[in-house]
Amino acid sequence: MESLTPCLQKLVPIIQQSTADYVTAPESTNEAIVDVVSQDSSFSPYTEGEAEFSATLLKDEGLIANEADGSVGTYDMARVQGTVDELKPILVAGGAAIPDPPTAEQIYTNRFTDPAIGISSP
Repeated sequence: MESLTPCLQKLVPIIQQSTADYVTAPESTNEAIVDVVSQDSSFSPYTEGEAEFSATLLKDEGLIANEADGSVGTYDMARVQGTVDELKPILVAGGAAIPDPPTAEQIYTNRFTDPAIGISSP
């Protein structure tokens, strides 16, 4: 990962800001998505109305939202650890070889995120 650090230090905050921008004003991104989908017949049709509904749902249901500290695109390690603890027995039962004990910090990092980037309130 060290060789990718300079790139990730620039890229991750751009992705965070893009996420925040999409939640607050999804129209231009939705328009681009609908346009790209319409150009490839292998995709199912995707309308502007469906894109608008999806963007609203992501916001209203909190599927894209700030963390408790007001940042977006960062990881709450306690919450992530809870997910790891829930998933490990399921994955092991399915035959996965999971190191014991996996920690949130072994899987996720906030090293490249900018905690100042968040979704603005309307």
